[in-house]
Amino acid sequence: MIFGKKLIKVNGFYILVLLLKDQREISESLYNDDHVVVHCSDGWDRTIQLLCISQLLLEPYYRTIEGFISLIEKEWIGFGHQFVLRYGHGSKNHQDENRSPIFIQFLDCVHQLLKQYPLSFQFNQRLLTDLAYHLFSCLYGNFLNNCYQEQLYNSTNEKTLSFWGIVIEQREIYENPFYQDDKNNCLLYLQPNSSLKALRFWKEYFLQYQLGLEDQYKLFEDCKFSEQLYFIIIIY
Repeated sequence: MIFGKKLIKVNGFYILVLLLKDQREISESLYNDDHVVVHCSDGWDRTIQLLCISQLLLEPYYRTIEGFISLIEKEWIGFGHQFVLRYGHGSKNHQDENRSPIFIQFLDCVHQLLKQYPLSFQFNQRLLTDLAYHLFSCLYGNFLNNCYQEQLYNSTNEKTLSFWGIVIEQREIYENPFYQDDKNNCLLYLQPNSSLKALRFWKEYFLQYQLGLEDQYKLFEDCKFSEQLYFIIIIY
């Protein structure tokens, strides 16, 4: 209980509330055929967060494994989120004011969507935590540049491996056994609850090194669901 009260006071939780609230306004406007312009001071931080989450709400394809990969490749890598600047790759200056967990906040928002809509995403928490881990591991070339121009100049694709290849090769560990595709899923347009009480602490990432937190999806590796399945009780 004490941990929960302290968690609510963390500013990062309120940032998630604002992001989910803003993206819901964006997605509702687009759903109603209104025009929307999204722009922050530079266009590579908050703008990308809001656009990506809105597309996840509106387009079921981006909730598949391949779709989620293409969304990150298109919005974050293609349009130039500054991964080196924001996460300090290769820099010893830990006091750099340019560092900011923008991509982690985005992944946390996706985590909130997975919690609220466990049937609507083909991928699971494992993909999110592995993405967050390899954002800092520098084992793959996906997040080693500030823009697409740097990626070409550094020949990153030729000199490094892509994390996406690993995801596709080992996709079974990233698949959500509860997933119902758009043919069976009536929730094609997601409308998440953005209130503070609806948010869930991302323990799979922030507590990943705590003993006793096993991969919950291993319990359901052999699960098969029929078209008649409509409700699942999720115990947090």
